[in-house]
Amino acid sequence: MSMPFTTEQRPDTGLYNAKLGMWFFLAAEAMFFGALFSSYAFLRTAAEAWPAGSEILPVGVALLTSVSMILAAVFSAKGWSDLRREDRGRHAAWMWGAIIAGIVAVVCIAIGHSLEAREGMHAATNTFYACWYLITGVQQAHVVAAIAYTLFLGLPGTTLRKTDPQRYRNRVECLGLFWQFLALMWIATFACFYVF
Repeated sequence: MSMPFTTEQRPDTGLYNAKLGMWFFLAAEAMFFGALFSSYAFLRTAAEAWPAGSEILPVGVALLTSVSMILAAVFSAKGWSDLRREDRGRHAAWMWGAIIAGIVAVVCIAIGHSLEAREGMHAATNTFYACWYLITGVQQAHVVAAIAYTLFLGLPGTTLRKTDPQRYRNRVECLGLFWQFLALMWIATFACFYVF
């Protein structure tokens, strides 16, 4: 006996189980990141002095991270689009592009952390750096998880593409939603620390 709405959409909501679960997961993640950003805003407004992030943080590395996160989201969306059109060769290329862009983002965040650590700025230095290391570190962990799942779908998950192609397409679509969420969270981080 198979579970209903695993691959087909529910007639009342237009969602299948995995997509509904992904929306619940993204809602929880939005609350988690919202708590981080609201804590940052509270600490920033309560502080007597707050440094300008664009003056003390590596802006070039953050811009490269922003570009790579946006590219990962775009590549995963293009991969899902090509998979829907049964263009499996281009789908695989787009998914590998998302993996590479995600790796670039992870490396850029690590470089930003190491550059600040070399200058003696650690999470214990002040509240600004504690917030910066925490929020960017949490995002780095999320990007690593997205890379791992993209690799899973690209390597051992391809057997699912052969046995149940609609379920595989659904998983790739949910993965694309997660990449887009991560890109939005990085843009919010960039705005908080480097623009305002």
